[in-house]
This record gives sequence, structure tokens and C-alpha cells, in this order.
Amino acid sequence: MSPWTKSFVVILLFLLSAGCLRTRADIQAEDSKMQELQQEKATLTLQLQEMQEDMRGMIGRIDGLETQLQDQQSKEQEETKEADKFKLFEEALLSIEKQLREIKEEVKKVQEDIQNNKKAIEKNRLAKAKKAKEKIPKGNYARGSYYYSKKDWRKAIGGFREYRKLNPNGRRYLDATFKIGVAFHELGMSTEAKVFYDEVIAKSPKSKEAKKARIRLQALSK
Repeated sequence: MSPWTKSFVVILLFLLSAGCLRTRADIQAEDSKMQELQQEKATLTLQLQEMQEDMRGMIGRIDGLETQLQDQQSKEQEETKEADKFKLFEEALLSIEKQLREIKEEVKKVQEDIQNNKKAIEKNRLAKAKKAKEKIPKGNYARGSYYYSKKDWRKAIGGFREYRKLNPNGRRYLDATFKIGVAFHELGMSTEAKVFYDEVIAKSPKSKEAKKARIRLQALSK
């Protein structure tokens, strides 16, 4: 082998040896970097898992808060319903109390009316009993005077007319005639009253009955 060839082989071996050394260094560097990356990945994965766990915890707390909120809202709605029911019950109770007061007032009025009616009936009964006990006088003039005093004008007229018919010259004829005129006057029968007043004046112009008849006639003319 020539010296030149030996030199070439030596140089070639040196170059090959240097290339192998760089390759191992690079591989070691890459392995080291890969390990670091794997460690970082593991760390990030762990952090991600922790974050996911925290997220699940937060979601659980949110769900719990939402449940509490729903429960609170349901409770408030129930309380509102109960309050509304109580208000309606209170209003119904007030309405019933008002109706009871009105019924009591009506009952009171009815009782008062019943008492008043009883009093009126009793008063009427006593009046009738008293009237029944009263003795109606006999005689036409006396009967006419009795009804005249009671202001039972029609019956008074009947009694006095009967007296006049049976006693055309009786001493009470003039008085009976005047009182017939008064009875017609009180009944609102002015024309009939005037006839009897005029008769009194014509029969005895200076009598006290004539004087009263003139006063009555003046009242009729107004």
C-alpha cells in the first residue's frame, strides 16, 4: 500500500469516527429533550386533570346553587299562594260579617215592625172595645150629636135629618140644621152645606146659629 493510500484511509477513518460522535451527541440531546417534553406533557396532563376536576366541582356547586334557587323560588311561590289564599279567606270573612250585620239590621227592623204592628193592633182592639162599650144615645138628635162629636159626619147627618123630619117645629131644629151644614162642609160638599146655612139664616136671622152660619158662608166663599 502506498503512503498516499494509507493517508487517505487514515483521513477517511477519522472523518467517519467524527461523524459517529456527532450522531450520538445529537441522539442524546434529542433523548434529553424528548424526556423534558414528556415530563412537561405529564405535568400539563396532570394540571389539565386538576382543572377538569375543579371544573366538575364548580359545575356541581352551580347545579347545587340552581337547585337551591329553584327550591327558594318554589317556596316563595307557595308562600305567595298561601298569602293569596289567606287574603281571599279574609275578604270572604269580611263579606260574611257584613252580610251578618245587614241581616241583623233587617231582623231588628222586622222585630220593630212586628212590635209596632202589635201595638197598633192592640190599640185598635182597645179602641174597638172602648167603642163597643160606649152607649150610643137614643133619640135622633142625641144620636146625631154623638156622631157629630166623633166627627163621623155622615152618621151625624143621618141622625139630624131624622130629627128634623120628625120634629119640624122642635126646639133643636135650628141647631140640627146648622150642624148638618157643618157636616157637609167638613165632607167637602160646599153646595149642600150652603143650602143648610142659608136655611138657618132665613128661619132665624138673629139667632146664634145664624151668626155662625154667616161665618161659615164667608169661609166657603174664599
